[in-house]
Amino acid sequence: MFQEWNRLRDIGYEHDSIGDAFYLSVRNRYHFGQNSMLWSRIGRRYDPLYSVSGATAAARLPLYSRQTNVLGFDVMKSFGVDLEKYPFDTKRFSDAYRTLRRAPEQRKLEGCGPIEFDDSHEIIHGGKVNLPSSLDSLAVISPTLSGNERKATIEKANKIGLNYWHIATLESAQESLRSALNQFGLSAVEGLVDSKYAWHLAKDRLTKRAEIRDVYAMYGLVAWLGVDA
Repeated sequence: MFQEWNRLRDIGYEHDSIGDAFYLSVRNRYHFGQNSMLWSRIGRRYDPLYSVSGATAAARLPLYSRQTNVLGFDVMKSFGVDLEKYPFDTKRFSDAYRTLRRAPEQRKLEGCGPIEFDDSHEIIHGGKVNLPSSLDSLAVISPTLSGNERKATIEKANKIGLNYWHIATLESAQESLRSALNQFGLSAVEGLVDSKYAWHLAKDRLTKRAEIRDVYAMYGLVAWLGVDA
């Protein structure tokens, strides 16, 4: 740790940003590297810290500004002006932040009671824990492939323009999507998706890049939103 700390200092990080640089270069490689890879290989995920520009911009701010997360809230607001108005798990707009920006007027989530967090960090809403055990049976399993099968899968993925895991786990993903559709139906996403298209993704042989990607997106929608339908 001491060697890494000195290395970051020697390549030009200011003394008040070495701690953040250490997080980005070490711990961040796991949280936004390995974890993201494991999910991104089959689903869609966005992590702000994927962007080198975000880390560079933060490093240009003094420690006082970084502690308020003013840059993070500015980025959030650029995605949607109302995003920062909805409640977080804890009080996020500190007195220090209020010296730099006006704190937004907080909104309530419509049709939603207060969100609580217990010691296990599970989100509790409406008297239920929104990590249902019914999802345990809806897993996308990675197959065990021979060398030749793996090579053929890589070639197919490259030809279509997808990553390896999109192709390797496609049959498993379609099977899980069928199970989710049979178990939960489409009532939770009614008006959002076409039912015929959903079943097409679940049952038919797919060769188009967009459709294969949509299998994983549809599976996530139906499996998670269908629980409370």
